[in-house]
Amino acid sequence: MLGRQALRAWAPPRRGDRIAVAMSGGVDSSVVAALLAQRDYDVRGVYMRNWSTADEMGSMQGGSGGVMGCAWQKEWHDVQAVARQLGMHVDMIDLSRDYWIHVFEPALEQWTDGSTPNPDVACNRSIKFGALLDAIQAPWLATGHYARIGTRYEGPTPFPVVQRAIDATKDQSFFLSSVPSSRLARSLFPLGELRKTDVRRIARAFQLPTSDKDESMGLCF
Repeated sequence: MLGRQALRAWAPPRRGDRIAVAMSGGVDSSVVAALLAQRDYDVRGVYMRNWSTADEMGSMQGGSGGVMGCAWQKEWHDVQAVARQLGMHVDMIDLSRDYWIHVFEPALEQWTDGSTPNPDVACNRSIKFGALLDAIQAPWLATGHYARIGTRYEGPTPFPVVQRAIDATKDQSFFLSSVPSSRLARSLFPLGELRKTDVRRIARAFQLPTSDKDESMGLCF
């Protein structure tokens, strides 16, 4: 049974609503930002930093100048470039400690016990649609996931559920399968109705800096 607070039907954002776009520095989230920026919303970008090579060394601090030589810095650079292209404000939110505690360490424990956890499922539940959604100060979070949101009923009460994307080769609905319906009610997946070839075409039409960026493997760590 779903909790009472989870039973809220999904409804589209209204004119002027603030939407935070989770931007990773890849083409998919860049296109989401571009599409929403063309509509009558208050669109802001947010980059979620959840890992660095310093974490691998057991340090969660970094030096006074930050952690150098990390992949996240290149991603952050690309996110800023796209935001400038679109005339958007973008912020970085450091969730590396949350990620370490709620995703990385539990995964290590499960591997030790002989299980095969999927860190992406835990990351979406606890970090992206958990800690990040709590931190953005916006009613909506849009991501570059290839998935859709549909409606199911518990008795007479509707609630949002994840559905497969149009592009079966890119569908990511499984990785969102443990996100609570109360969080889905505040989520947007604009790419669910598009194919990857459409996304590339849109990125080039907007002349986004990430339009020809190589595909990410999507590993959480």
